[in-house]
Amino acid sequence: MTDESSDLVRAAWRRFTDLHDDLLELALSTGDLDEGAAAALLGRMIGHIQYMGLQLRSDPARPTLINAQYSPWNWGHSNPDTLYLSARIDDAHDYRVYGRLGSVAQTTFGVYTGKDDQAQAVKVLSDDLVVDGDGSFELFFSREKVGTTKGFQLPPGADSFCVYQTYGDWERQHKGTIRIECLNADEPAEPASLRNSIAAFDAHLAASRDLFAMWVKDIPARVFGVLPKNFAIPPIQPPSAMAGAWFVPVQWELQDGEALVIEYEIPPGASYVGICLTNQWSEMIDIEPVIQA
Repeated sequence: MTDESSDLVRAAWRRFTDLHDDLLELALSTGDLDEGAAAALLGRMIGHIQYMGLQLRSDPARPTLINAQYSPWNWGHSNPDTLYLSARIDDAHDYRVYGRLGSVAQTTFGVYTGKDDQAQAVKVLSDDLVVDGDGSFELFFSREKVGTTKGFQLPPGADSFCVYQTYGDWERQHKGTIRIECLNADEPAEPASLRNSIAAFDAHLAASRDLFAMWVKDIPARVFGVLPKNFAIPPIQPPSAMAGAWFVPVQWELQDGEALVIEYEIPPGASYVGICLTNQWSEMIDIEPVIQA
């Protein structure tokens, strides 16, 4: 490696460390932290780095499904009863999604233009799929509009594909087998060049900053910060939510010796209902599976 190449790598790494110094300060500046929030912050920082590391190594022309919400890196007020699988895609390719559905309470698919709560999305419920007797199915997400029940047009700027499998009974239900392939990855894989890798790394740092800031500062201030404490508002359905899902965000605050009692009526025909607890950093507090009666 030449001296110039070494300097380029060192400079990129300094930008990485500077970014995470900034993210730490951003989290610490959100207000007075109680002991629980302070104790969870370092783990939240490391989990964010782990998740973004998986994103950095992904390739839209050769998509690979990863578990996007897992104990070391969960964010976005996720649900411990849902298996979140995600692959990086783009709007320059066409994709086939196929496999066999499982027996979970709900399976949904979607392609998204971003991770913001107002992101544009194309979403599909498994109930609306054409499914063979053994549970086999296939979907197509393409740049051109497709006039079939299996085809959906990618929105401009599409950057991720997600499949959510929500369990109602962890002991009796099983997940499906889901695959994704790019249909027109024309160019063969090439050896990475340093300059291209650094350009991708810098783009990754910008995406990392945006994702962390969104779930640690922006959405808590814009959504939860305006809610009355310990009060349930009517159900809402953000554009970025999985198909068929409705949410009731509650900002809760309890003193020693207090308890929050939540009463709700389950809508007729609901395939799943659950209560998810998250901390100040948008992480689920209890990641253990909840067995539904």
